[in-house]
Formats: sequence, C-alpha cells, structure tokens
Amino acid sequence: MFGERSRRSTAAGMAIAVCVFLSVPAWSQSVRLSPLVEAAKKEGGLVWYTAMSSSDAKPILDAFVKMYPFVEAEYVDITSSRIIQRVNMEALAGKWLFDVAAANNLVVIADKLMPYFPPEADGIPKEFRDAKGRWTGYDLNYYVLAYNTKMVSSAEAPRRYEDLLEPKWKGNILMDEGDHAWYGALIAAWGKEKADAFMKRLAAQDIQWRRGHTLLLQLVAAGEAP
Repeated sequence: MFGERSRRSTAAGMAIAVCVFLSVPAWSQSVRLSPLVEAAKKEGGLVWYTAMSSSDAKPILDAFVKMYPFVEAEYVDITSSRIIQRVNMEALAGKWLFDVAAANNLVVIADKLMPYFPPEADGIPKEFRDAKGRWTGYDLNYYVLAYNTKMVSSAEAPRRYEDLLEPKWKGNILMDEGDHAWYGALIAAWGKEKADAFMKRLAAQDIQWRRGHTLLLQLVAAGEAP
C-alpha cells in the first residue's frame, strides 16, 4: 500500500496505516511505534490516495491529524482504477507523490509498492495480506447485482451471473471499468477457462461503462439503466 515519495521512506504514511487499520488504537504511542513517530516528525508530510468516499476518508484523516498534529496530511479522493494508473505513471517517472494508497486491486501493481509490515497485520488472515509486505487488506468487498425495482420485477431480476447473458440485458448493464477483482474472483471460483468464456460473452452485451460503484448505484436508482 505504500510508495516511496521522492525516493525516501515515508514514516508518516506508515503511521496513518496504523490509524487506518485499527482506527486510532489506544496503544499507538507504544514503544513499537515510537521510531515511526519520531521519523514522521522529521518528515512532516503525508499524501494519501484513497478510493474511499470523503465521508469515510475525512474522519480517518481527522483522527490521524489529531493524534499526530505535527504531520501536514491530505487525502486525494479518486477511484481505484485511477489510483492504479497514477501509481504506475509515478513509478515510470521515478517520482512518487503519495505515501499511502487505499484502493481495490492493488495486487496488480504490487511490484510498484514499498514493503511494510504494520503491527496490526498479525491479526489479519494470511490470505488477505501480501507475504512480501507490499499490501495489507483491511476490508472485504462483496460484488453483487443491483437493479431498479421500478424497471425490473423480482421475478425478472438476474439470479446468477450467467443470467446477465440473456438477450434482454444487452445494452442495459452498467459496470465499473476497473472491476478486475471480480474477474479474479471468478477465475478462483470457476477456473480460468469458464471465467474467460463468460467474460467474452458478457463483452458482447454492450456494457455501459462508468467509474465508481457509488455512481453506478445512483444511476440505476435514477433509472438510467435497469
């Protein structure tokens, strides 16, 4: 989850990770964290790329600043796909402008991230963190289908992903263009051959691409697509 901003270690970024993982833990001023805190005092700055909504990200950053007032901190609220694009571009340019990234699918750019093992990672199942310490998961996403109940009855609503391949849904499906994790989950559940065959058929359904799941829900609720 971390990048080397200006080719230096980012103690402030590591400190906010502690805040993100356990939301202001009572023991955060412990001896275990004191070297990071001292280094953060010298560095003094933090840039956090996050796909969280502002209503979720701001309280976390406010709590962090309250705990560490000597760090000038800011967050950049953009979609996961744009975070991945930015990290890739910064890596190519050799100049990292962020300290911490919180987004889906960071595993696809793991080689661009700096290893860090937060103390809290010990309490997270091994399958939800990178063995090399380049990323640590702190929440789970459930991919579900949503439909407009004024446009689609309960009886008509898709029950399985395969139902999306029916002719009636052609041109009527909204999707986020950065949902790589869903594809990966289908490979894990179905195997690559079945997942790829499904995706090829789904691509023929004239998917309407948008950015951001919140936007997708708003558009479905407004009736832009069923």
